[in-house]
Amino acid sequence: MPDNLTGLYRKIWEEAQQSGLSLAQTHYAVGWILFDLFERAEHEEKRTGCKPTAEIIDRCAAEIPDGKISRSIDEAQDEFGKAAANFMEDAIQIRNEAAIAASVVTEVRAIR
Repeated sequence: MPDNLTGLYRKIWEEAQQSGLSLAQTHYAVGWILFDLFERAEHEEKRTGCKPTAEIIDRCAAEIPDGKISRSIDEAQDEFGKAAANFMEDAIQIRNEAAIAASVVTEVRAIR
């Protein structure tokens, strides 16, 4: 387990790179896990009424088990793939339609 926020960042980065994730996927995994960490800190702030300090953030980071980090990296990779597919959906549809149209034109020309 990491000792603090910086250690958590390094742990995520190293594990993501060892898993063969691309640079973009690695950044996404870091953001995914840190978002969860800061969301937890915000929840604690609402519960206690105290703003989280650097020490509290470091403690929260240190409490994340290695297994959770690994699972979160896997979740982030899956979500990154879904986000990328959704982002590219229109471009893929346009290319598919163009390929089909070109194929139909080719077949019609071949018949003539």
